[in-house]
Amino acid sequence: MKSVSDMNIAVIGAGRHASANLHPAITLVGAAIACVLTRSVPSAEIAAKLLGADRYYDDIEVMLDQETLDAVVISVEPEDQEALTIRCLQAGVAVFVEKPLGIIAADARRVLAASEKYNVPVMVAFMKRYAPAYQRLTELISNEKDFGRILSIDASFSFAPWTTELRENTFLQQGAIHMVDFLRATFGEATVVSGISNSQKSDIGLVFSLNFSSGAIASVNLTGSQSRSSTNERVTVVGTKAWAEAINLKSVRYRFADQQAAQSELWDAKLNVSSLTAHALELHEQGFYGEVSHFLECVAAGIAPLPSAADNVATMMLCDEMIRSVE
Repeated sequence: MKSVSDMNIAVIGAGRHASANLHPAITLVGAAIACVLTRSVPSAEIAAKLLGADRYYDDIEVMLDQETLDAVVISVEPEDQEALTIRCLQAGVAVFVEKPLGIIAADARRVLAASEKYNVPVMVAFMKRYAPAYQRLTELISNEKDFGRILSIDASFSFAPWTTELRENTFLQQGAIHMVDFLRATFGEATVVSGISNSQKSDIGLVFSLNFSSGAIASVNLTGSQSRSSTNERVTVVGTKAWAEAINLKSVRYRFADQQAAQSELWDAKLNVSSLTAHALELHEQGFYGEVSHFLECVAAGIAPLPSAADNVATMMLCDEMIRSVE
């Protein structure tokens, strides 16, 4: 089995998000980037030098013809990701691709079909599944003996719109989709009971009531507002024997019925934080390190990574249903 450090990895796209989060996460995992593809040779050359890559391209056909790749990490404009992903699958290269993979669920289904046809895995970058605070929350609520039956979930997610062109559909597809995916991954497939909108242009206010296949019910509050200087999120789960909540990806609080007081844990309590830079800590906290590590280790071991192309279809379908509920 090839080790992660020996894998031949390409990156497609070197924009702000990829450069700040995905590329440093690849390095932090202990892997090296062999080549870079961007829209132009000059930008690809600059990115390659910054990443220590030996080769660079502006044409995917040339790259796939000249390289023998184990994996590719794609982070480009949303409308370009589907075609690039399918082309890499056709070439037999495992793909890690930033969300949204497709603009609507029909686009996501085409990628799933290609993944199945060529028998090549796709992992979609829903990094909240790998955020340590949410993993700890999931661990707590999964112990039904101590936590009891889950009664309700209260989830909130808000941030400042990055453009005045933002609307409810793009807000869900490009931002809040992370929370939507985490909820359906944790509590099962969901149906929308109701949706209420108080949005005006790029000022987004949405509240949804969801029923999950696990039997749990949820209230999901999603907002995009300039009044938020930073992302703010919280997930609270109440069971018959305990409650637990994750707060801003930094801490988890919980109380079991036989405890006198609530317990509080910092997500990094088990890490030697003195050995990590502030940026490395943030990559862990947000889930970027965890998702990239999972993808590369799965490819090296020949195991299908998660979230898969099928997961992406289910999450996109739920987002589409949520949008329809407020139209």
